[in-house]
Amino acid sequence: MVVMAASTVAGPSRPASGVGELIVVLIALVLGYLLSLRLHPYTSCRACSGRGRNRGGIYRFSFGECGRCAGKGRKLRLGVRVFGNPDRYSSGS
Repeated sequence: MVVMAASTVAGPSRPASGVGELIVVLIALVLGYLLSLRLHPYTSCRACSGRGRNRGGIYRFSFGECGRCAGKGRKLRLGVRVFGNPDRYSSGS
C-alpha cells in the first residue's frame, strides 16, 4: 500500500471573500461620481424638458416661464445640492 502525502503549495494569502476589492471599487465609483458633479453640476429641468418655458393649459399656443427652473432650463443635480456647495453655482444677482 502506497500512502501519498498531501502537498501544500505556498501562495499569496488572500481573503476568502473579495471585500478589499469591493471597497476599492466602491471608492472609485464614489470619486468618479463626485468628479462628475464637479464637471457637470446641472441637469435639464424635467418640468420644461430644458426649454425654460411651459405651455398654457387651455390656450396651447401661449407659454410662460417655467416655475421650477425660473426659465433657465436647467437645475442643479441632486448630488450638488447634497454634497456640494450650491451657492457656488448661483448667479449672484
